[in-house]
Amino acid sequence: MNPGRTIGLAAVLATMFAGSEARPVEPAAPRPAVEFVTAGLGTAYSSALDRIAFECFNPTIIGDPEFSGRNDHTGTFELWIADPDGRRERCLSCRDVPGGPRLNQHKGAPTWHPSGEWLVAGVEMPIHSAPHAKCHAGTGAYVDLWAISADGRRWVQLTRYAPYATRTRFPDRPVGALIPRFSRSGRQLVWAEMIGYDPRHPFGIWRLALADFVVDAHGPRLLRRSTSRPGAPGTTFYEPWSFSPDDSQVTVASESGAIHVGFMDVQVWTPATGLLVNLTRTDDEYEEQAEFSPDGRRIAFMSTRDQSPHWDPTQFWETFRTDVWVMSSDGTGMERLTHFSDPAYPEYRPGAVTRGMPTCWSPDGRYVYVDSAQNRGSHQTHETGQIYRVRVGEAAPDPR
Repeated sequence: MNPGRTIGLAAVLATMFAGSEARPVEPAAPRPAVEFVTAGLGTAYSSALDRIAFECFNPTIIGDPEFSGRNDHTGTFELWIADPDGRRERCLSCRDVPGGPRLNQHKGAPTWHPSGEWLVAGVEMPIHSAPHAKCHAGTGAYVDLWAISADGRRWVQLTRYAPYATRTRFPDRPVGALIPRFSRSGRQLVWAEMIGYDPRHPFGIWRLALADFVVDAHGPRLLRRSTSRPGAPGTTFYEPWSFSPDDSQVTVASESGAIHVGFMDVQVWTPATGLLVNLTRTDDEYEEQAEFSPDGRRIAFMSTRDQSPHWDPTQFWETFRTDVWVMSSDGTGMERLTHFSDPAYPEYRPGAVTRGMPTCWSPDGRYVYVDSAQNRGSHQTHETGQIYRVRVGEAAPDPR
């Protein structure tokens, strides 16, 4: 899938002799701060297996028509696993599996159970009332959650949302799931449910869902599901990203308290109390995809900060340049990690508007896995998705 990869460190030169005197060993080449891993998006790391899971877009696998019979003839996201450096890649969804989705249904946004035995991912419904291109795991519309065994041989559907929306029943009849995430213990799963939309809210209207994840003789199931719409009255968007180490808090992207639906902030939700706390508190930035570090002391997040030209929500995709930042878990000490739109840096990607987005940390906290994707005009070019891992400096001393 990724010919020509040049990943890896230069080998240490063997000790050489000149006459009777040994020459000193040359030092190993330093590992670059930003390393290319593989093509794809949406990385999840399994500590139990020491493997990553991700989605990769295949433009040759064309989706089926929607209810109306129209077909937009666009490609499909498939689910892959690999070593942490991108080697030994294997597709989990590139064939039809009995009881599972078809090859040409989108699959993506994976999250690993801590045991390494199961993944949960978003899967496009087999038929629905919207174009194939708009119904992948990154949008959540007409997407259900499925559990997938680590070898890809078993697929179990966890949710059954409605494949079409009606104006009168839509608020009580969710039509999709967005960004599933396991708790650190693996006992719970959080995600967002799409419950409505209107012209004022182009991202849709959402709520948070939380359920127990159980595996028994019946297989994996979700039990005791609850829903919540925390924050300021009228909040419409929620996107959960990660649990704190003790599973008491969840990082969430939301416009709660913002002046425009486009101006997202990184927030922290406490399910036990319903409290939603804004960490970034910006009036003119888009910030989301916030990932707690393994020790919970830092949060990596995506931001439009310091981009030139600055992001304009009235020209959303045409100006949507983002990079990855890190801050302390209380919202202080912000530090920029990537510069995908700056030609002075080696990770620069020319030719289009480029987004950098964190997706997970390595278990030792030394690296953040980062997606990089590009837009051309108002069009997202999914096939340009690339995964990197970015070395992170030492955290500041814990003030406690």
